This record gives sequence, C-alpha cells and structure tokens, in this order.
Amino acid sequence: MMKFDHLALPVSNLDRSREWYIATLGLKVEFEIPACQAGSGFQAR
Repeated sequence: MMKFDHLALPVSNLDRSREWYIATLGLKVEFEIPACQAGSGFQAR
C-alpha cells in the first residue's frame, strides 16, 4: 500500500479546506507547522 509522507496543496481558505478533506475524504491532520501556513510565505534574504 502506498503511503504519503507529506502533501502540500495551496488553498484560499485553510480552515474550510481542512474540514473538507477531513469530512469528505476521511483524512486526518497529524501535525501542522504554523510558520508555513497561508499568508506567511517564504522570503529569500
């Protein structure tokens, strides 16, 4: 059986999207990294 280790999907509404994936696909959130969530982005220095 294939198992994903990480998956990133850009979304416009993180809370609504998270609930959809949980309720519709039965996925579960195992961990979150707040600094990488929507709106923070990455900046090169």
